[in-house]
Amino acid sequence: LAHALTLAAPSLTVSDQALRPPLEAASPGLAVLDAGLLGEGSAEAPELDRPIEIWDRHHIQFTSGTTGPSKGATASYRQFHLTGSWVGDGLGWSARDTVQCDLPLFHAGSLAVAASCLARGGRLAVRGAPALSRYWDAARECGATFGFLVSSMAGFLLSRPPSPSDREHGIRAMLAAPLPPDCATFQERFGVDEIVTAYGSSESSAPII
Repeated sequence: LAHALTLAAPSLTVSDQALRPPLEAASPGLAVLDAGLLGEGSAEAPELDRPIEIWDRHHIQFTSGTTGPSKGATASYRQFHLTGSWVGDGLGWSARDTVQCDLPLFHAGSLAVAASCLARGGRLAVRGAPALSRYWDAARECGATFGFLVSSMAGFLLSRPPSPSDREHGIRAMLAAPLPPDCATFQERFGVDEIVTAYGSSESSAPII
């Protein structure tokens, strides 16, 4: 956390009260705003020094640190849009869809579906932490119609004992990276009509889909 804050050098950090102490411990003197105060501000858009351009920096996304300390990759507004605007292509994604999000919002996968919801409309159901043992139950509870899996999540779901909840949900399409080892078996067991995948990185969005 200290490493990320040192690299990003934020002028202001927004947090809830529970996470404020570790933030301040990692970066003494850090300006921290209570997230609960955001609702008290003006609904008017602030006046900008100049219009935002598509190549302006939208966010800093920290990489996984595979080859060393995590790097802060800068992403423009255009890149953020391209990261997820393609996700629903060919899947009939509309403003009526709900995406189940099991990953933290600093992850490229969750950023992709968040960007897609902003570009296409639809709801993003964010869970506090993944609980794969009840993945399909959670999907039913939040009314999810679209889900996404990364890394070993698909394998974990396939390893679970069969259950009626496997198909008692409304998810019709998924993004999986990588794909399940046997897509046909996965789709048949869980009643998922379509699966798409992608390949990319923090710095390059998803050039291969």
